[in-house]
Amino acid sequence: DLITSFYIQLWPDQRAQMLSAAAEALAPGGRLLFVSHDKSSPPTGWSDEDLASLTTPEEVVAELPGLEIQRAEVVKDVGAHMEHMPDSNEEESHEHHHTSHEHAEDEEHSHGATTVVVAVRPG
Repeated sequence: DLITSFYIQLWPDQRAQMLSAAAEALAPGGRLLFVSHDKSSPPTGWSDEDLASLTTPEEVVAELPGLEIQRAEVVKDVGAHMEHMPDSNEEESHEHHHTSHEHAEDEEHSHGATTVVVAVRPG
């Protein structure tokens, strides 16, 4: 009913095989949640070999044929906090809202950006 993959950084061929197997194993109506480091803003200190494991939402979506994509996006990380952009009809919480200016000092320890894909097997 639910398959998750959180920051399992695989090379593209390995990732495609893993996602294909996960999509096949997913029950009708089941969800797959994929989260990994994104190519747009790599984590600091990674080797060239490690960087080859980074993803984009488009790559992951292409590796999930037969599933309905509900969400495919890049979430930016600002220091230790995820950047949150409130919806237009959502009240902004001043206690928990952080801007990139408030955490500029954390950028050298950035985890980069995150690929997030949510897909559903048609039921």
